[in-house]
Amino acid sequence: MRNIQNERAAFAYERVSSIKDKKKFFSLVRTVPAKIQMTGLATTTAFLYSKKKEEEHKELYNIISNWLITQKLLKKETELMKAITQSTNEQYRAMANEVQQLLIWVKRFAEGMTPNEK
Repeated sequence: MRNIQNERAAFAYERVSSIKDKKKFFSLVRTVPAKIQMTGLATTTAFLYSKKKEEEHKELYNIISNWLITQKLLKKETELMKAITQSTNEQYRAMANEVQQLLIWVKRFAEGMTPNEK
């Protein structure tokens, strides 16, 4: 039986492994947890949503959305941004907490998979 931390780690590893430009992705993902802490999940998600034309923003938005779907905090047919704006305080806090916990793993793996430049 797997625990939630193992599930988060496995999910994050799989998603980060498939990202092409890990350098740009890591640059983004290392700032997002602090943005969520300072401005909230809704504001940060809106930022990612507005920048979805840039691959790394789109990737992170999709990672968050897909994780919340697997945790049954978001319905598959519901757009993440819509779900956040229509959530109760309790649902919002649960989503924000889960996203922060996931991003710990995403950030670690992105850092580890980003090539070092000398």
